[in-house]
Amino acid sequence: MSKVKNMYKVFISSVQKELQVERKTVKNMIEGDALFNEYFTPYIFEGRKAAKSHSAKKEYMENAAECDVYIGIVGNEYGEKGKDGLSPVEREYNEAKDKCVYIFIKGKKDDAREKETVKFLKRIKDEERGHCYKRFETTEELLEIVRHSLVDYLKTQGDIFKGNFEDRPVKDATLADIDDEKIEWFIKTGTAVKRLKLPAGSKPFDVLKHFELLNNGKPTIAAILLFGKKPQKYFRISEINCAHYPGVENVKPMISQHVYEGTLFDQVDNGAAFVLGAISRAVIQKPGRADFDRPFEIPEFVVEEAITNAIVHRNYALLGSVQLGLFADRLDIWNPGTLMKGMSPDMLKQVHSSRPRNPKIAEVMFRAGYIQKQGTGIAEMMRKCKEKGLPEPEFKLMTSDVLITIGRDIYTDEMMKKADLNERQIEAVKFVKIKGKITNAEYREICHVTDRTALRDLTDLCKKHVFGKKGKTGRNIEYFLNRHKPDKADKK
Repeated sequence: MSKVKNMYKVFISSVQKELQVERKTVKNMIEGDALFNEYFTPYIFEGRKAAKSHSAKKEYMENAAECDVYIGIVGNEYGEKGKDGLSPVEREYNEAKDKCVYIFIKGKKDDAREKETVKFLKRIKDEERGHCYKRFETTEELLEIVRHSLVDYLKTQGDIFKGNFEDRPVKDATLADIDDEKIEWFIKTGTAVKRLKLPAGSKPFDVLKHFELLNNGKPTIAAILLFGKKPQKYFRISEINCAHYPGVENVKPMISQHVYEGTLFDQVDNGAAFVLGAISRAVIQKPGRADFDRPFEIPEFVVEEAITNAIVHRNYALLGSVQLGLFADRLDIWNPGTLMKGMSPDMLKQVHSSRPRNPKIAEVMFRAGYIQKQGTGIAEMMRKCKEKGLPEPEFKLMTSDVLITIGRDIYTDEMMKKADLNERQIEAVKFVKIKGKITNAEYREICHVTDRTALRDLTDLCKKHVFGKKGKTGRNIEYFLNRHKPDKADKK
């Protein structure tokens, strides 16, 4: 686990000589803890030369002012007073009092404390600011309450959270980061598809409350991803990276590439448009009519459902974006994360209970008509692919991703093996997927075979109904995949 970019600064303050051991022990604990050393940088004024010099005082005062967390350890002694009548500890507290303050007091009784120390404790007791005051007897007790306090701090900052990741408040985000127009669009869209019914006159804030997208008044991760003005300001990884390849392998140059940002709705819309704008559309005349149907090569529902599932169910706690690759023979979509516990790729292909990783995001997307509910979306994808004569979508668990593959034709590697095609014929099929056709001369060139072998292989492909051909004899004959065979409507 790598350290977070902006670590929290912890200023540890106490009378130097009296509580030197406690101060160093707390610092060492933070630096040696597997969790805390990822989030906190502790500071103590130890080992500095000329501690009473002007530059030294300036240094520790600046560090106190810049800290995120102030830990004050108070014992019996008040400390040496300066010209202002204050000890260094009280001076440091004054610089940090508007930050997160933890005061740990050694000893259960105040009888042995200096009068100035008792007065200091009374002066700094500020419950309204939310300061924490706890007492301890031993160093072990001190370390225990420091651990609990720092864990509580990380929870309030949203760095560690028991619930779903999407429910965490977004640090530094406010309601000003929410796009009211996007919420108003959501209300209209959800109402139009008859999946959303809110009280008349509902405002954007009411929608956030209704779908539990606020945490202590702050927008949650789900709220920013769904309705944020600039979601990538807080979540750079929230994007869909789309690439269109001319062949069947992930190699450059690409035909086109786009990275789409914005809300999750924007990413779904743009990702689907990228695919649907690139795949083929047949031209089929309707029986007895002058107009035509133009169905997509891959059913539109299948494309949209696959992309939406990847964006809705990905793990937003992981680095990496949703990746979409459109190849000559298939559509691949990778989304960061693994399947939910108890789920398997085979279970996805059946009607199953809905187990969303991000239930709030899934609920909002459902209300807007973007996804199916009750785990029926993938089953519907399977049915539509079958109706189209396409292979079933495949789901694979990778190391840290889920990959869905949707074939653009029936000629998958598995199908070609079942058809008993040799390696030359398989290469020829891949060639035609890219080029659209192949001649005897091209077959000889890419497979390095004689004319007789090429003719035998091509004839076999035609007998197996993998290839069709046009042209009469010799050089005029071109072979193509049966899915590319032009019908009467195309000729018109």
